[in-house]
Amino acid sequence: MQLSHTRPVTAARFDDPNLVSYAGLVPIMALAEQSGLLELADEHLSVPTDKGANAGRKIGSTVAGMIAGADSISDLNRVRHGAMGTLFHRPLAPSTLGSFLRELTFGHIRQLDAVASRLLGRLSAGTPVVAGIDTERVLVDIDDSIIEVHGHNKQGSSYGYSGQNRYRVVTTKGWFELEPATSYTGLRMRVRRGNAIEERSLPVRDHFAAEMDHLSECVMDGKEPLTPGEEGLRDMKLIMAIYEAAKTGRTVKV
Repeated sequence: MQLSHTRPVTAARFDDPNLVSYAGLVPIMALAEQSGLLELADEHLSVPTDKGANAGRKIGSTVAGMIAGADSISDLNRVRHGAMGTLFHRPLAPSTLGSFLRELTFGHIRQLDAVASRLLGRLSAGTPVVAGIDTERVLVDIDDSIIEVHGHNKQGSSYGYSGQNRYRVVTTKGWFELEPATSYTGLRMRVRRGNAIEERSLPVRDHFAAEMDHLSECVMDGKEPLTPGEEGLRDMKLIMAIYEAAKTGRTVKV
């Protein structure tokens, strides 16, 4: 089968009123609501004029659209077609969300940071990611997306990626972070316990020389390296188990 060359397809539309293309949003948005995403947005986000009203619902609709793959304001309409209105209470139109999003300034991004940090804490409390392990709960925050932000009036950045080179680990009693984290020089560490934040200086070292020295010592002295090949093998086994679980819909023990 091939596309028609006399009547080329230029667009496709799913207009069946009973169609649900993003049913997977139901558990995700249920978790977001249980963790207080909408309430936190209403509490911490202050956008002026009527365009900023119901900030929680607008943030919820935007997040849902982004999870469904939207990468533009018009794409946010994908949470409104078909029977999506049956699964979700009055999803907002892209025009409404666009008017809201265009009002956001760099200060509002800082308010959204406050929402995100509090949401992360609630998610950590409600969804333990290392249940059964005799240690503190740990979340690893890794962001490697670099997405251009269009428009000359954008404040604070020209790209969706902030340019920060940071690695942070959040635990139940605080967090520690490296910033910059992956540079070869100038590494800095901060540790937070409760309300106290301590900055620690790290020695300047040649990373590659230290790695080669360590591996050489392991060969000469018969020691096990800090990152043995077995770790890579375990990673591959875990990845294959994830694929198998996704394919079969059942739990795969590793």
